[in-house]
Amino acid sequence: MTQIGIIEDSLIDRCYLTACLRNAGWTVNSIEPTGAIAIIGHLLKRPPSLLVLDYMLPKLRAEDIADVCNRHPRLKDIPLLVLTAHRDPHLSQRLLVLGAREVLYKPIKPSRLVEAVTRHLAH
Repeated sequence: MTQIGIIEDSLIDRCYLTACLRNAGWTVNSIEPTGAIAIIGHLLKRPPSLLVLDYMLPKLRAEDIADVCNRHPRLKDIPLLVLTAHRDPHLSQRLLVLGAREVLYKPIKPSRLVEAVTRHLAH
């Protein structure tokens, strides 16, 4: 079964993303961004088919999670999509180098999110 993981600290954004993805027919699992070790532990315990990750999390950034996932043998093949409001091409390039498959910009339309998830699940 296809399961999408979401790591987002904003409750409003988390609910929005969850609703968009569930309406498209996927099972969604929200992961509380309590810290890098807890997030990685959760991902190892229940690896998602794809991970949607907010860039700005309390006390850590998406780069940290992307880097660990990219280096870990059990996590490196999970497609990682990063959401951010920062339209900085250097940031996007850095995230892609660290293993993100795509950087998406907030606010994101449901159709854009569903298209990106569908595209990266197909690989």
